[in-house]
Amino acid sequence: MKKRTLLAAAILLMTGTIAAKASSITLEIFSLSHRPAQAVVNKLEQYLVPFKNLTIKKYDFEDPKAQSLLQKYGVHSHTPVAIFINGKNTFTVKGKPMTLVNFPKGDAFVPSFEGSWRYEDVVSILRDMTQK
Repeated sequence: MKKRTLLAAAILLMTGTIAAKASSITLEIFSLSHRPAQAVVNKLEQYLVPFKNLTIKKYDFEDPKAQSLLQKYGVHSHTPVAIFINGKNTFTVKGKPMTLVNFPKGDAFVPSFEGSWRYEDVVSILRDMTQK
Protein backbone atom coordinates (compact mmCIF):
# COMPACT_ATOMS: atom_id res chain seq x y z
CA MET A 1 0.00 0.00 0.00
CA LYS A 2 2.81 2.42 0.86
CA LYS A 3 4.50 1.76 -2.48
CA ARG A 4 1.31 2.71 -4.34
CA THR A 5 0.94 5.88 -2.31
CA LEU A 6 4.54 6.86 -2.99
CA LEU A 7 4.16 6.07 -6.69
CA ALA A 8 0.96 8.14 -6.89
CA ALA A 9 2.67 11.03 -5.10
CA ALA A 10 5.64 10.85 -7.47
CA ILE A 11 3.33 10.89 -10.53
CA LEU A 12 1.42 13.88 -9.16
CA LEU A 13 4.64 15.76 -8.52
CA MET A 14 5.95 15.01 -12.01
CA THR A 15 2.75 16.03 -13.80
CA GLY A 16 2.46 19.13 -11.63
CA THR A 17 5.98 20.13 -12.66
CA ILE A 18 5.22 19.60 -16.35
CA ALA A 19 1.98 21.57 -16.05
CA ALA A 20 3.77 24.40 -14.27
CA LYS A 21 6.44 24.53 -16.95
CA ALA A 22 3.81 24.45 -19.70
CA SER A 23 2.08 27.41 -18.08
CA SER A 24 5.19 29.51 -18.71
CA ILE A 25 5.02 28.79 -22.44
CA THR A 26 3.23 31.20 -24.75
CA LEU A 27 2.51 30.13 -28.30
CA GLU A 28 1.52 32.92 -30.67
CA ILE A 29 -0.10 32.09 -33.99
CA PHE A 30 -0.24 34.78 -36.67
CA SER A 31 -2.33 33.92 -39.72
CA LEU A 32 -4.14 35.30 -42.70
CA SER A 33 -7.91 35.18 -42.44
CA HIS A 34 -8.38 33.04 -45.56
CA ARG A 35 -9.64 29.46 -45.34
CA PRO A 36 -6.38 27.53 -46.04
CA ALA A 37 -4.47 29.40 -43.31
CA GLN A 38 -7.35 28.99 -40.86
CA ALA A 39 -7.43 25.25 -41.61
CA VAL A 40 -3.77 25.06 -40.57
CA VAL A 41 -4.50 26.99 -37.36
CA ASN A 42 -7.42 24.68 -36.55
CA LYS A 43 -5.35 21.56 -37.20
CA LEU A 44 -2.45 22.92 -35.13
CA GLU A 45 -4.83 23.58 -32.23
CA GLN A 46 -5.77 19.90 -32.26
CA TYR A 47 -2.11 18.99 -31.83
CA LEU A 48 -1.89 21.40 -28.88
CA VAL A 49 -4.75 19.84 -26.88
CA PRO A 50 -2.43 17.73 -24.63
CA PHE A 51 -0.66 20.89 -23.44
CA LYS A 52 -3.31 21.98 -20.93
CA ASN A 53 -1.55 24.99 -19.42
CA LEU A 54 -0.12 26.37 -22.64
CA THR A 55 -1.05 30.00 -23.32
CA ILE A 56 -2.17 30.33 -26.94
CA LYS A 57 -2.63 33.73 -28.56
CA LYS A 58 -4.00 34.05 -32.07
CA TYR A 59 -3.67 37.10 -34.28
CA ASP A 60 -4.94 38.05 -37.70
CA PHE A 61 -2.08 39.45 -39.81
CA GLU A 62 -4.25 42.44 -40.69
CA ASP A 63 -4.91 43.43 -37.08
CA PRO A 64 -2.85 46.53 -36.14
CA LYS A 65 -1.79 44.86 -32.87
CA ALA A 66 -0.45 41.92 -34.89
CA GLN A 67 1.46 44.29 -37.16
CA SER A 68 3.36 45.85 -34.26
CA LEU A 69 4.21 42.41 -32.84
CA LEU A 70 5.35 41.18 -36.25
CA GLN A 71 7.63 44.19 -36.60
CA LYS A 72 9.02 43.44 -33.15
CA TYR A 73 9.66 39.85 -34.27
CA GLY A 74 11.21 40.96 -37.55
CA VAL A 75 8.55 39.51 -39.87
CA HIS A 76 8.23 41.85 -42.83
CA SER A 77 7.21 39.55 -45.67
CA HIS A 78 3.85 38.09 -46.65
CA THR A 79 3.32 34.66 -45.12
CA PRO A 80 0.10 32.72 -44.44
CA VAL A 81 1.10 31.47 -40.97
CA ALA A 82 3.82 32.35 -38.47
CA ILE A 83 4.22 30.67 -35.09
CA PHE A 84 6.26 31.98 -32.18
CA ILE A 85 6.94 30.05 -28.99
CA ASN A 86 8.10 32.28 -26.15
CA GLY A 87 9.05 34.91 -28.71
CA LYS A 88 11.09 32.61 -30.98
CA ASN A 89 10.18 30.96 -34.26
CA THR A 90 13.48 29.33 -35.20
CA PHE A 91 14.23 25.96 -33.62
CA THR A 92 16.24 22.80 -34.18
CA VAL A 93 14.25 19.57 -34.14
CA LYS A 94 16.10 16.25 -34.45
CA GLY A 95 19.19 18.11 -35.65
CA LYS A 96 17.28 19.97 -38.36
CA PRO A 97 16.95 23.78 -38.15
CA MET A 98 13.54 25.17 -39.02
CA THR A 99 11.53 28.36 -38.89
CA LEU A 100 7.83 28.12 -38.04
CA VAL A 101 6.49 30.14 -40.96
CA ASN A 102 4.29 29.41 -43.97
CA PHE A 103 2.20 26.28 -44.37
CA PRO A 104 3.48 23.08 -42.76
CA LYS A 105 5.44 20.67 -44.91
CA GLY A 106 3.04 18.34 -46.69
CA ASP A 107 0.02 20.54 -45.94
CA ALA A 108 0.65 23.55 -48.16
CA PHE A 109 -2.23 25.11 -50.04
CA VAL A 110 0.28 26.87 -52.28
CA PRO A 111 3.54 24.95 -52.84
CA SER A 112 5.63 28.13 -52.94
CA PHE A 113 4.46 28.83 -49.36
CA GLU A 114 5.40 25.42 -47.97
CA GLY A 115 7.51 25.75 -44.83
CA SER A 116 10.15 23.46 -43.36
CA TRP A 117 8.09 22.51 -40.29
CA ARG A 118 5.45 19.88 -39.55
CA TYR A 119 2.74 19.84 -36.89
CA GLU A 120 4.69 17.14 -35.06
CA ASP A 121 7.72 19.45 -34.90
CA VAL A 122 5.72 21.98 -32.88
CA VAL A 123 4.66 19.19 -30.50
CA SER A 124 8.29 18.06 -30.19
CA ILE A 125 9.45 21.61 -29.41
CA LEU A 126 6.78 22.00 -26.73
CA ARG A 127 7.56 18.61 -25.17
CA ASP A 128 11.24 19.53 -24.99
CA MET A 129 10.37 22.84 -23.35
CA THR A 130 8.06 21.26 -20.76
CA GLN A 131 10.60 18.59 -19.82
CA LYS A 132 13.51 20.95 -19.14
